[in-house]
Amino acid sequence: MLYWSQIPLVRLLFPFILGILSAFYYAEFQHLESSIYSSISILLFIIFLYFTLNSYKFRWVFGVVGNLLFYLLGFIWCNISLSNHAVTFLPSEEPVRWFGKVTEINKQTDSSSFALVQLSHYYDSSESWVETEEKINFYLKDTTKIKVGNWISTDSYLNRIEGAKNPAQFDYAEFMQKRFVYYQTFSKSVEVHFHEESLSSYSAEIRESLIQKFKNAGIDGNRLAVLIAISLGDKSYLEESLKNNYAGAGAMHILAVSGLHVGIVYLIFTSLFKVLKLGDKLIARIIKGVVLLLVVWSFAIITGLSPSVQRAACMFSFLIFADIFSRHSIALNSIASSAFILLLFNPMLLFEVGFQLSYAAVVGIVWMHPIIYSWYTSSYWIIDKAWSLLVVSITAQLATLPFTLYYFHQFPNWFLLTNLGVIPLAFVIVCGALIVGLLLSLFSNAFYLEYLLEASLWLLNQFIKLLSNLPFFVTEGIWISLISAVLLAASVFFLGVYLQTVKSKWLLVVLSNICLVLLIESVSKYMQSDKKQMVIYSIYNQSMYSVIDGYYAEVFFEGDTLNTFNRRLVEDHMNSLGVEAVDWLDSKSDTNLNYIFTKEELVALTLNDESYISFKGIPEESILGSLTKQQNVILRKGDGKAEVIKKTLLNKEIILDSSIPEWDYDYKKLINEEGVYSVSKRGFYLKDW
Repeated sequence: MLYWSQIPLVRLLFPFILGILSAFYYAEFQHLESSIYSSISILLFIIFLYFTLNSYKFRWVFGVVGNLLFYLLGFIWCNISLSNHAVTFLPSEEPVRWFGKVTEINKQTDSSSFALVQLSHYYDSSESWVETEEKINFYLKDTTKIKVGNWISTDSYLNRIEGAKNPAQFDYAEFMQKRFVYYQTFSKSVEVHFHEESLSSYSAEIRESLIQKFKNAGIDGNRLAVLIAISLGDKSYLEESLKNNYAGAGAMHILAVSGLHVGIVYLIFTSLFKVLKLGDKLIARIIKGVVLLLVVWSFAIITGLSPSVQRAACMFSFLIFADIFSRHSIALNSIASSAFILLLFNPMLLFEVGFQLSYAAVVGIVWMHPIIYSWYTSSYWIIDKAWSLLVVSITAQLATLPFTLYYFHQFPNWFLLTNLGVIPLAFVIVCGALIVGLLLSLFSNAFYLEYLLEASLWLLNQFIKLLSNLPFFVTEGIWISLISAVLLAASVFFLGVYLQTVKSKWLLVVLSNICLVLLIESVSKYMQSDKKQMVIYSIYNQSMYSVIDGYYAEVFFEGDTLNTFNRRLVEDHMNSLGVEAVDWLDSKSDTNLNYIFTKEELVALTLNDESYISFKGIPEESILGSLTKQQNVILRKGDGKAEVIKKTLLNKEIILDSSIPEWDYDYKKLINEEGVYSVSKRGFYLKDW
């Protein structure tokens, strides 16, 4: 039985996280000084209480004050981090010369590179070098192969990363801001000045060397791409079709080096130590611990020290330390310690989906796996391992369910079947990659083991291809509110408490939470029945509008085909609102719908008391002059003179849809006019009717 008093680090982690959340969402930087004074006062108050209330009956006071202290610690630490990484405004009106160091390579092909660069200096308008520590996303369209550790320079625009311009769209700007990256730039050339050796550049060189060795061993094509992704954390070799197969099978997590892969490496070497039978004395535990730490962090360095690998390595490090100094320590305390240390280094990790998923999965497995696993025992080794693997899959999926539904809006229906085949194969491949890589490095010969490794990779790819074609593999379009996600997370927590204590009151709490989620989502669904909206989407070089009436919507788009990305963008918006039926209308169609009508190059969106007329180009003055007060104007890219608009529609709102870019020369003066709404510049246009 696990008691609350046995996991003090878990108990203290909660107020610390709450402090970070409060600082991020509600605090202002100018409150930092008063927060520090408050913390000092609380600390002095604790010392006072210790000497005045040093008796058992006042023990609750120390719990309350301790939690408050950790809350303030999280609050202050997050404020310090935010103030140290506040955005510096860089010139963006014209190209500037800048100089910086490549710290990450996110993607690289033969003709392009996408990297993260830490700026050192830029050349401002007064012709002087200005120091800065801003990080930027750098897109290079050139055959030059930049590497981690390269100091580079070029001339380019330093543009702020734009936020989401459509409803229910992923906000990339917000995502990058939490990593303290606010700017991006694009260039067709770059100068590489010199290379600075570092841990990151060293790991990149090792990866390149191992990739070349795998190629020389005859491993190629999709098998090589999957091997590099699983063992080295580099997904740039994966073809789009292969990634789609893994995504369709619900197995993309196998291709991203994370806690699973670090866990496999850890398991391989702990099993090796069991075979060697080093004993259980302190010196033996220290030797095993040091070796395991070296192995875990060496693997983390070779795979590029990605955030997911850092998290996993940190977690396993605490488990290793706990095993060295206290064999009977509770794993949840070690997991909480690793989370606390990582959040001290960077409080913004709390807002990363990967961080949330990693710790939710690990806590779910560590906490609930032993309980559920004990429900069934088998004397057959293969059945016992299969049952254990099933329980791992169930507990991990259950623990991450609120995050999966809230962030990804889908559920993998066949996750048990996927994990039953994929995880054992991933174990074989990681183990094989370690052995083959080591043999090739030492002897330049893998002694035919590369063929076994290649066969395992082929089998994994074939298994994934089979799974991706199964019917009803993924349920998509699931949108829940933040409060529902929090209630679901609470349900999972109290389910764990129920499994631990077997007290019916906790099961009642779980069922009550689930009923509350169903009530919230049902009310939200009912409210959608009265919602009526007209939306003009911001899609580059494309005209797209929708009219929404409760659970029904109509969508117009320019052209006769719509690419997958743009269609998905609109479908996500409809799913987020609970729209059940959508009719699509293209500009080449002769069919009219209930609210959207097309005739030649004219599109009319008819609402209750008003309508929106979309013209391709700027029509003649006589046509514009004939419009009534209830008829509004939407302009699509086309011919005509902007002066006509200024004269005729002076008192009417004009909307320029996203087929007209904000830099368009013909419309530039019109875009900056008062009363003109540019969708390309300001994002989607929404009208309730």
